[in-house]
Amino acid sequence: GECKRATWALHALAKAPDADPASVAVAAKALTTAMRDSMRDSGVMDALLASVALYAAAKLRSSERVAEGGGHAHDSAIRFDARRELRACASRVAALLAKESTRLCARIDARGASNALWALATLASFGGSNARVTLEGGVGERERRDATRALVGALNGRPELRAAFNARDAANALWGCAKARVGLSDDATTQLASAVASAPEGGGANAVEASMALWALASMRGDGTIDARSARLAATGIVRRLAESVKSFTVTRGATINTGEVDQHRVVANASWAAAKLSEREGTGLFFPKPRDGDDDFAESDADFDAAAT
Repeated sequence: GECKRATWALHALAKAPDADPASVAVAAKALTTAMRDSMRDSGVMDALLASVALYAAAKLRSSERVAEGGGHAHDSAIRFDARRELRACASRVAALLAKESTRLCARIDARGASNALWALATLASFGGSNARVTLEGGVGERERRDATRALVGALNGRPELRAAFNARDAANALWGCAKARVGLSDDATTQLASAVASAPEGGGANAVEASMALWALASMRGDGTIDARSARLAATGIVRRLAESVKSFTVTRGATINTGEVDQHRVVANASWAAAKLSEREGTGLFFPKPRDGDDDFAESDADFDAAAT
């Protein structure tokens, strides 16, 4: 159908290195129109197409091709059109994901859920208080919030979905939840963190993914969307995984270190902040490396995390 063709056309532009803003605007508008014209057909967009459309919109909105500023006035107007059409498209897909959550989120797979959570959080970062900025933001706030909650509901309620996550998908999902300030259940948090911490031969996370997941857990702990005990328990294995990943880093004072696409300084900085945040004890902001009395299980989990983070 038209929705399927329009979705994959937008995805192709997201993957293309030289897609121009005018083409982006046309493709995003085509998908929005196809969805609007097919509103009466509840099965017009399945879970795969919804996640692909959100992913493509987020990638395109994040690219320099449609970024604000620079160039002639005519070029700025074209880029503005692209941003506006991407917002309209992403908002409509997010609204459908929330409205049809029983149908879509009950069938979405691990990659789809991960991509959708990452995309919604990425698109939300382009909002702002200025009226013009808000109008061309990445996605409508209400649509983003409702879609994110529907996806988190699927993660919390479907153990088989969580079990299918690989390290990268788990890291993206945790990051998306942290950026959206939406907490997962303890079981979901632990299971996704375990996927990130898995051994390399089982598809374990690289340094970027591990630091990303660790940052997410620390952020959720700081926001109160997960409790400190669950955060530290989930983070312990990731810290160990990250320690293994960074052994290959060669840090030279004053040097900018970048191996391939990995910014090692950023990995270390994010991981250091997260470890410090997770090491804080509730209500103090201070650090107590020794286990506390009165709760043997809690004390043991604290000690495990402190030992791994040291």
